[in-house]
Amino acid sequence: MARIFLFGIFLIQNLAAQQIQGRLTFQQADFIKELIFGIDLTATDYIDNHLNEYEAPPMPPSDAKEARFVGETIGLGLYRDFRLNAENSKIKIHKIKLQVNPNDSLFVWSDIPQNVVAYLKDPINGKFINIELKNNVKAVLQNFAFFSELILEVDYRGVMLPVELISFKVEIQNTFAILKWST
Repeated sequence: MARIFLFGIFLIQNLAAQQIQGRLTFQQADFIKELIFGIDLTATDYIDNHLNEYEAPPMPPSDAKEARFVGETIGLGLYRDFRLNAENSKIKIHKIKLQVNPNDSLFVWSDIPQNVVAYLKDPINGKFINIELKNNVKAVLQNFAFFSELILEVDYRGVMLPVELISFKVEIQNTFAILKWST
C-alpha cells in the first residue's frame, strides 16, 4: 500500500506541473539583467500578476543600460514573460528591448529547458544575429548598433505538455490499485 501511495504522490506532482521556464542573462561591464520566459497553463498575452509578472518602470535615461520584454499588451515592459501553452501555437515570440552600449560586447547566458529550442535573432528575421540558445550557453553579441530590439523565438514542440490535474482517485480492487484522474 505504501508503494501505491508514493507512486500516487509522484504522479500527482508530475501531472500538476503547470510551467516550463527558461532564462536569459545579459551582461555588459557592470550591467547584469536576467529575463525569465516560458509557458504556463494560466498565462495570457497580458501582464499576469499571479505569475509574478509586473510592469517595469519607464525606460531609464539613454546613458543607462536596460533589457526587458516589450510588446503591445504588456505596458512599459516585463522582466518575466509567460505565455499560454496552447496546442495550436507551440512557437512563442518575445521581443526584447535593449539599451546598452552598442560598441561594447554584450554577453548573453541562456538557461533553456531540455527539449526546448530557442533562437535570439535580430528583427530582420535573423539576417545579422541568429544564435541558437541552449542550456548553459554563453553567446557574445558584437557590432549590433543597428538593433535596439532582439527577438527571442522559443519552440516548445519538443517538450511534454504540462497538464492541470482536476481530480485524482485510487480504488483498490482485490490486489490491484486502479488509478483514475482527469486533466
